[in-house]
Amino acid sequence: MKITIVTAFFDIGRGEFGYLGRSNDKYFEYFKFWARIQNDLIVYCQSSNARQIMKIRAQFGLADKTKICVIDDIFSIEKTTYDKMKEIENNRKFHNFRYSKKALSNCADYDYIMYMKWWCLKDAASRLDSRHMVAWLDFGYNHGGVYYTDPKDFNFIWEYDFEDKINIFCLSDPNKACAIDYLQFQADCCIGCTAVMTASNSIKFWSYIKESMRALLSLDCIDDDQMLILMAYKLHSTDFSFRICDWFRAVELCSKIKFHTNNKKNTRSPKQIIKFWFERLKTKYSFIERSKVRERIYWK
Repeated sequence: MKITIVTAFFDIGRGEFGYLGRSNDKYFEYFKFWARIQNDLIVYCQSSNARQIMKIRAQFGLADKTKICVIDDIFSIEKTTYDKMKEIENNRKFHNFRYSKKALSNCADYDYIMYMKWWCLKDAASRLDSRHMVAWLDFGYNHGGVYYTDPKDFNFIWEYDFEDKINIFCLSDPNKACAIDYLQFQADCCIGCTAVMTASNSIKFWSYIKESMRALLSLDCIDDDQMLILMAYKLHSTDFSFRICDWFRAVELCSKIKFHTNNKKNTRSPKQIIKFWFERLKTKYSFIERSKVRERIYWK
């Protein structure tokens, strides 16, 4: 079945985010790794990056299979949602609830862009036949060689007979995930870098993502796309089909192509995530202390 791929790149200054940061040049490097894929590609971006994106596709003779959708102010599309997210970002109580105060998923700008991925997918699909298959791939998919090691392997047309559902990919069974634990400890169950569905289902999926965002904001919390997908699944599981795999493996899992890959497992359990933050950011005891303070406040 023919698949149109949708992706997006919006510069939110992530290169300034310390060790979690990635420069624009790094993202273009990541994109170039998989940009030779021969499917039709729709890319959402700011006008300042449109030429560079088209240049990369043109290097592989794919300019005629590439459509650039320029949006210079992505934050104006869901402005009310964005304003509420910024308010929560500055709420000390929200940061005290989260295991790591320094996590990127505490940043409203980042979370908003992750949320708007699914608006881009829906917007692109709305111009296609309702039965047309669309796939989301992150602009930085595979992070330049984390799983797939040979960029030439992407010189193919991605085709696969997906179910007529919202096809997502997960690190573990979402039915067994306790969402509030994942929200607090910033662990992942659903994978946000890939999703595949018909054009009509992408419109439905966006409505589910918006519903999940509203629910999250009502708790005075924000988080990235992985949490929103998990919440959407919990609310509408019969509309979803999920496959359990490691980060970035979805394309290999759902194609007949033999890829050169790095077999090192890249999935971390919630316990490993906590250990990671403890070792990298030294936040374990500060979280415990914050929890003790909250306990004294609520039970005094």
